[in-house]
Parts: sequence; structure tokens; C-alpha cells
Amino acid sequence: MSSGPIGRLSYPPNGGGGGAGDVAGPSSSTDNALARFDAATGKILQDGPVVESDAGALSGVTLLTVDNLRFDGNTLSSIDTNGDVLVVPNGAGRLQAPTFVALGGLTGSFPALKRSASGITVRLADDSAAAPLTCGTLDAQGTASMRQVEIGNGFQATFSDGADRNRGLGAITGAQGVRITNGSTGIGVMQCSRLVEANTAGAGSPNLLTTNESRGLQHNTGVTAENYHTLPPGAPIGWEQDFACQNTNGIRVVAQAGEVISVGPGVVSSAGGYVESFVAESLITLEKITATKYISRGIVGTWTAA
Repeated sequence: MSSGPIGRLSYPPNGGGGGAGDVAGPSSSTDNALARFDAATGKILQDGPVVESDAGALSGVTLLTVDNLRFDGNTLSSIDTNGDVLVVPNGAGRLQAPTFVALGGLTGSFPALKRSASGITVRLADDSAAAPLTCGTLDAQGTASMRQVEIGNGFQATFSDGADRNRGLGAITGAQGVRITNGSTGIGVMQCSRLVEANTAGAGSPNLLTTNESRGLQHNTGVTAENYHTLPPGAPIGWEQDFACQNTNGIRVVAQAGEVISVGPGVVSSAGGYVESFVAESLITLEKITATKYISRGIVGTWTAA
């Protein structure tokens, strides 16, 4: 390459092959494709899959890493170990989407979620007590029929002022309905339908009840030996459950260690003891009234305590 008489740069005929800066390329290439160096010599170019249009639009990028963020197909992730991924609108901007899906592990606070023209669905599939998903404002503009919040089966959504979940409203979904609670302890009433379970668990593997099963009904229909249930560990005051003995094989309800069950004046189980019935059509409703005591709020038939 040399300087011509009027200051222009020119290349000698049949240039290439020998100069320190000579670069060779393929015999053909994709129009607008970004060229890439082939190997490490700095002298060979090759065609590439990424195309830049005349308007500056890139296509053909299958994976892009920017600092700690990785864009791969439909996935946005962090390459930083245990790193957070923050989506932060600018100024008064909002995070907008027709459907917002909150999967396991998604935590934090969203100042506002605003529906698109076609409405918004917020699906809560995981609510960790340590770091629940918080939505400050659900702006579902438009008709009431366009507003809905979906809660994954077995999980709880809490609506409160953020200061005290006991003052809020909670909703827990289950196989047979939605329980409206006080937003914290899980105590509440069943809506739509009541959880009624024909349980056949025996002495070797008792049915361990959970705090989310408050105000259900357990019965021993179909058992061939005594049906066993264990009251939930750490159940809050107000937790309750009905137990029905439907056949003479019997049903037994066992308290947690240190807790007792009373079936009437002077008839109280030992700590960690149980109540049971072998009389068909017997029914008992147990409610926790202190940290260590359940009482029978209603009883039909014959029940004994031990």
C-alpha cells in the first residue's frame, strides 16, 4: 500500500501475500455478516452467523453475555454465583407483562405490576416465609372480569400492609378449595368446599397433619385396621380438625410431645398421648386453645383418652 500523487492510498496489483498486515478471506461470504478472525494469526477472516442489517439490527445471536447477565434463548440468567437479576424500570416506569409468572426462588419487592391492554395474570407458585414475593400495587385497569390472581396449588398469597401479616388477608389453595386466612398463621375457613379425606394410614406410618389442613375432616372409611393421625407440630392456636370413625376398626389421633388432648371434664390424655374411638358414626372436633392443649369442641359417640 502506498500514497498516490494526490494523497490517496492505493494497493499494488495482486496485493496480499507477504505484507505484515495482509488479511485473507473466504471466496464468498454472507451479505452483511460480521466477519471473524479464523485461528490466532490475525491474517485470516471467516464468515460468521451474526448478521447486521443496513438499519443496524443484529440477528443470528444465539447467546449473549453482558457483564454478569446471560441471554440464552428465552432465558435471562446471571453468571455470577448466587447473583441476583434485577429488572428496574426507569423513574415512574413500571414492569409490564400480559402474564407474570413467579416461579420457585423468585423473591423481592415489586412496587407495581400493571396489566397490558389484554389484562394481567399474576401467578404465585412459591411463597417463602423468609422472603415472600411482595407486590405493592396490582394495577388491573379495566373491567373486573380482566382482574385475576392465580395461586399455585398448596401455596399461600398474602395481602397486607407489609408491616404485620396477621393484619392482612391470606389465601391458601388446596385440592378441594381455597382457604381464606389471617395472612400469617394459616387459620381460616374453607371456601368453595371443605377438605374431606378418607384416610387409611396405619400405626406404622401415621397421617401427619399440617397447619394448612385446619378445618378439614378426616375419616377412616375403608380401613382394615385402626387408622392413625398425628396432630401437626407447631400448630397455631385456633387450629382445628374433625375426625369421624366410620367403622369399628377405629381411628386414633395422637398429640405432639408435650401436648395433651381433652375430650371432656377430667378426661385428658397424657402428654404426647391420644384419643380414639372404635364406635361407628362417632365424631370429634379438636381445637388447639393453648400452645400445649387441644380440647373437644364437639363430640358424638364414644371417645377415650390415654
